[in-house]
Amino acid sequence: MNDRIVENVKFLTENNPDYSFEVLVSQVKGFASARNDLLKRARGDYVFGFDSDSVLLSNPLPRLTDMLKRDEKIVGVTPRIEIQTYDWITRFAELFF
Repeated sequence: MNDRIVENVKFLTENNPDYSFEVLVSQVKGFASARNDLLKRARGDYVFGFDSDSVLLSNPLPRLTDMLKRDEKIVGVTPRIEIQTYDWITRFAELFF
């Protein structure tokens, strides 16, 4: 298991004692295929997916689950996603664009 996934799971379980968690790991390759595999195996009221490159900067679960409870038409929510720019990408863009 990737260290960041372990950190994320530890963070979520420690900061959300009212939730129960089951960690599923997919051996299927490819983002969409892995997500589909996990959704088939998932149980419970909510599914929260993150990958080895996901970074939790705050505790998103209470806010996300509240949104789902408020409106039955909402079937999925996601926290704000920030993409970090790596130095080599910035340098590449400066050189060629």
